[in-house]
Amino acid sequence: MRINVGKGIAALQNKQGKSIAVERLEAVVADAGFTPREITATVSGQVDQSDGTPVLTVPESETKFILKENEALKKLQSKLAGADTPVRITGRLRKETPEGHHAHPYTLTVEEFAVVP
Repeated sequence: MRINVGKGIAALQNKQGKSIAVERLEAVVADAGFTPREITATVSGQVDQSDGTPVLTVPESETKFILKENEALKKLQSKLAGADTPVRITGRLRKETPEGHHAHPYTLTVEEFAVVP
């Protein structure tokens, strides 16, 4: 873990094949005496649909992040063209569950993506 108190940034890197629970991350930051405000994460998985909503499914944990509609997501969907291809998405995590969805309580706004070979 790298911490830059002046900028208010903590950077974590998980081990290959391991995942970090977002709830646990928030708790660790709060227990250290800080207020978590914004989480930017890089998450690997597969883009699927859940009740007509795009989600990123993380295979190791079966966690599903609801993907927020934006131009970057549209570009990603266009590039995938329905293929079951692994991707790596970097974006902002926000604690919210859109009405009618009972997936993970975090949405992921796509800022950057890469198709993983």
